[in-house]
Amino acid sequence: MQKRKKHWRLIDPFETLSKGEKSFSPFFITNKRAIKTMINMIDLIREYKKYLDNIPNLIEKSDYKTSYFLKHLNLKPATYYRKLRLKSFTTSEIEILTKLLRPKKQTSSNI
Repeated sequence: MQKRKKHWRLIDPFETLSKGEKSFSPFFITNKRAIKTMINMIDLIREYKKYLDNIPNLIEKSDYKTSYFLKHLNLKPATYYRKLRLKSFTTSEIEILTKLLRPKKQTSSNI
């Protein structure tokens, strides 16, 4: 007897699920590993958002002057303050800021 392959299927948001099936999201694939990965990604995004929200405080508490950040980010003062106020730094700028603010605390990927 040949073993049946598991097929991926999308869950219709209006579909009634049979017993034992759990829905993570109306349009997400029912695969436990994919669901766990998705939850981890959501947690990572939440942590990143908290970090972005905290960047102005970290910069303020640092011993560096604004000119130090302007020089390394290669931004004009008006642009720097606008990005700081709106929290709209790009990921590469956040990477540079992280290196400047935490030189000894590098991540595993050596940001």
